[in-house]
Amino acid sequence: TAQSTWKGLWMSCVVQSTGHMQCKVYESVLALSAEVQAARALTVGAVLLALVALFVTLTGAQCTTCVAPGPVKARVALTGGALYALCGLLALVPL
Repeated sequence: TAQSTWKGLWMSCVVQSTGHMQCKVYESVLALSAEVQAARALTVGAVLLALVALFVTLTGAQCTTCVAPGPVKARVALTGGALYALCGLLALVPL
């Protein structure tokens, strides 16, 4: 039967022409190539940075009272937006 194989960041999969798909998680992180290790690190970093950006943005939102209204609150919201932009860049690099 015909098979198609591909490798992702977290597992490798084989799909047969019958539609049966079998995926296997990588057994060792150290056995992966440097490119895949770097892509995994950037992806996890993007997710963690997105979490930080969410909390910063919520702190600077107009509907919260964590920071007094004024220019400081606007800077906090702007910082959250900048963190989201950086998060997007970190997510795009592995692609």
